[in-house]
Amino acid sequence: MNTLDCYKVDLKGISAGETTSFHWHVEEDFFTVVQGTEITRGSLDVDLEVRQRAEAYELSFHIEGEVAVLCDRCLEFMDIPIDADILLKAKFGDEYDDDGDCYWFGISHGYDYARYDTALKKYTEYRGFNNGFTKQGMDADDKYVYFVLYKTNCIAVYTKDGEYVRQIDLPVTAGEPENISHVGDVFYIVYNNPSWTGGIVYETVITEKK
Repeated sequence: MNTLDCYKVDLKGISAGETTSFHWHVEEDFFTVVQGTEITRGSLDVDLEVRQRAEAYELSFHIEGEVAVLCDRCLEFMDIPIDADILLKAKFGDEYDDDGDCYWFGISHGYDYARYDTALKKYTEYRGFNNGFTKQGMDADDKYVYFVLYKTNCIAVYTKDGEYVRQIDLPVTAGEPENISHVGDVFYIVYNNPSWTGGIVYETVITEKK
């Protein structure tokens, strides 16, 4: 049996709305087989929860343990503690689609934004809609890119092809929205209060995006 066979997850066997858990203990034999990594040995506990949501699967990893990497200065191995949470999304299709394998950036002092591939080499810039508000943090899901704006507290929604979709006004007007993120269908907008002594987190579900 291939060393990596025990780490395969049958996504098609997971029903809609079902959450399935996995656990692996990863040691040197794993890192020996996996290509393209500087890690050659270590000891990690990996917990995975897989949930099917709509047409996609959410894979939530918690990884904890220790790995050894070679220091490029002293050329000795260094033990690095690992405690990480990682969220991945996957979906089936007729062709490979790398649209999710990218980084999105808001360009400072304007309304534009950009997309980089994971190697940070391929760059595409998109023109944002100038509504006179100040662009703050951003987030993206499978279909859309979101900017939180202030002066008029709102969310600007774009397609990943750069098309402006709409503006969503936020009911919380006291304070300045600084950032936006989401877990599943729930979005969280972080606000500073007017005195800059703290803030609040506003939770919402965005529906009817078009």
